[in-house]
Amino acid sequence: MLRLFISRLLALIPLLFAISTVTFFLIHLIPGDPVDLMLGDYATDQDRAELREALGFTGSLFSQYLSFLVNLVKLDFGKSIFSGVAVSSLLFERLPATIELSLASIILAVGWGIPAGVLTASTKSKTVDFFGTSVGVLGMSLPGYFLGPILIWIFAVLFGILPVGERGGVSHLILPSLSLALPLGAILMRMTRAAMKEELTEDYIKVAYSKGITKRKVYFKHALKNALMPVVTLIGLQIGMLLTGTVITETIFNWPGLGTLLFDGIQQRDYPIVQGCILVIATIYVLVNFVTDLSYSFIDPRVKTK
Repeated sequence: MLRLFISRLLALIPLLFAISTVTFFLIHLIPGDPVDLMLGDYATDQDRAELREALGFTGSLFSQYLSFLVNLVKLDFGKSIFSGVAVSSLLFERLPATIELSLASIILAVGWGIPAGVLTASTKSKTVDFFGTSVGVLGMSLPGYFLGPILIWIFAVLFGILPVGERGGVSHLILPSLSLALPLGAILMRMTRAAMKEELTEDYIKVAYSKGITKRKVYFKHALKNALMPVVTLIGLQIGMLLTGTVITETIFNWPGLGTLLFDGIQQRDYPIVQGCILVIATIYVLVNFVTDLSYSFIDPRVKTK
């Protein structure tokens, strides 16, 4: 187990290096010059040259890249081009809001997706199975930029029972987390249903029934445990989509997290902020998949021997 942990951990180093490299060069390919955005159309060439030197844009792209890597090792993401505030402080200020929204969305998605998948897989009622499958297909078909405004219109405008905008109490968290959790839960339900259907046809399930084990134990102790492998893999992959999906959701609901910070940084061509946000989101995604990879050994002990 320790050897598995160390090998997986060492594999993260080249991966994070590749992510940081691709991020740096892609950011510099974004159309638009932040110097022109800051100074406007009537600035002189001397003003532009002085600002470029102050921002560190005078050297070659490769020299800027080396400086970027050196600062990255020190966890120094630089300063915002427009506000002059350290990017690290902005990231630490916004990160808790994004983590709060992501955790609430995952809990809601797992809370309804997996039980619904087990129910639709184990029921003999065609009506329940059809209804559950229809809900799953509908949930998967609704993108966040469509679902978010619909939830706002129903619960905030039409009924006026939930607030919209800014970060506050639990009531402020419900709508944005629902807009992320409903599509994710639908995907989890479909995957759980398919995995459970397959497991319930295995011979060990018939043996369990022959021993007089109750249906509840057969479903949750035997079938669900073996069906969790693809579900856990899907959860790990969907967390990455969830983090990128918060960019749209946080913008719609004016949620003060990394998503809105990244969106504002892209609009302003604020390279340090965009780089910092992408690197943090990518690092979290890599770490989540690292934890997901290790969780396989607890779900299936045979993984430890591989």
